[in-house]
Amino acid sequence: MFRGLGYSADRDRAFTGQGAFGFCFDDLAGESSVTTLMEQLPPLIYAHDDGLSFGELFATTCNLSPADSVRYKEALERLVQHKEIDIVGQDGARRLKASTITDKDQLLPATQKTFGF
Repeated sequence: MFRGLGYSADRDRAFTGQGAFGFCFDDLAGESSVTTLMEQLPPLIYAHDDGLSFGELFATTCNLSPADSVRYKEALERLVQHKEIDIVGQDGARRLKASTITDKDQLLPATQKTFGF
């Protein structure tokens, strides 16, 4: 009785052939998305001297990318590690890990250190 209705993801490829489209996040596609975001996000962040929130960045760009918020946050974590950007929470705490980034956190151009010679 229940076999006629509903959706069975494990049978989708055989029935619709959608798996053949190549739009899935295997390890290679996920890494490619993160790497591409690492190239594309800094100019967007640097265009806002006062910063912009993660929620605003994601909402205004997510339809232009196959990446989900997990991959956005992973790219941002790597950018923080490379000292290209800073992420600051509402309480002033710096975010260093993707798992701690929230929608209201501010993404800022990295503060540049000056050296005297």
